[in-house]
Amino acid sequence: MKLLKNKAFMVLISIAVVLSVIPSVLYITGGRDLLREGLSLAAKPFRAAASFCADGVSGFFEYFSKVDELLKENEELRAEIDRLQGAAASAEISKYENEWLREQLGFVSDNQSYTFEEASVIGYSASGYSAIYTIDRGSEAGIKKNMAVISHGGVVGYICEVGTGYSKVCALTDISSAVGVYCPRTGIYGTARGGETYISDGNFMITGLPVESDIEIGDLFCSSGYGGIFPKDIAVGYVAAVERDEFLRNLTVVLEPTAKTDSVFRVFVVTSVTVGGDTAK
Repeated sequence: MKLLKNKAFMVLISIAVVLSVIPSVLYITGGRDLLREGLSLAAKPFRAAASFCADGVSGFFEYFSKVDELLKENEELRAEIDRLQGAAASAEISKYENEWLREQLGFVSDNQSYTFEEASVIGYSASGYSAIYTIDRGSEAGIKKNMAVISHGGVVGYICEVGTGYSKVCALTDISSAVGVYCPRTGIYGTARGGETYISDGNFMITGLPVESDIEIGDLFCSSGYGGIFPKDIAVGYVAAVERDEFLRNLTVVLEPTAKTDSVFRVFVVTSVTVGGDTAK
């Protein structure tokens, strides 16, 4: 009874009755369209809000989709940059390696590039006519007979025997060795060979040069490329002595190898030579 005396409560009851009666009256009197329009008008703000929220959600996911695409593209660009930087670094390393090899191995020409197989000396034997190194690379590394072998300073010799895991290298002082040489200072050409007279001193010789040839102590002789085993323009030896035979009118030039016999521990087998873009071996 207290609730019925409460004015606020009575107002709410009256509004509820009116709201419940109006739809019925409108329906009975044919005012359904008016009711529908009223409800549609009342719902319009809610539909707009829902549409706004839907657009917002769609835009939200579209934004993150674009972010994912950008991140993927960024990763691809970074990978490409890393690849290019790696290629540039490799080229720079190759450049300095080539410069180092050119300096250390006695190269005197810039017109050639080389492919090497690195090896270590694991044995050396010498006698009155033979001087042989054994290295720890063989057929498994693509090494073949008659490939040139180079070390610190210049030419060491050539491959004379190949096995699995090892190869034999005939040194320049071995009496079976021969290499075409020339003197850059004078342009004199000849053939350097091992000889029994000089092998004990670790030297070899050039014979048959004219007695008037301009040869001086200390002159450098380099490989001429003649014979096809040794690439051109690699240091071979320095003139240690000049022996003149006035009767036969010729010279014997004694050469000291630029690659010292007692310091040959690490060698490079020349597996190919590129001259001006063409592979020579």
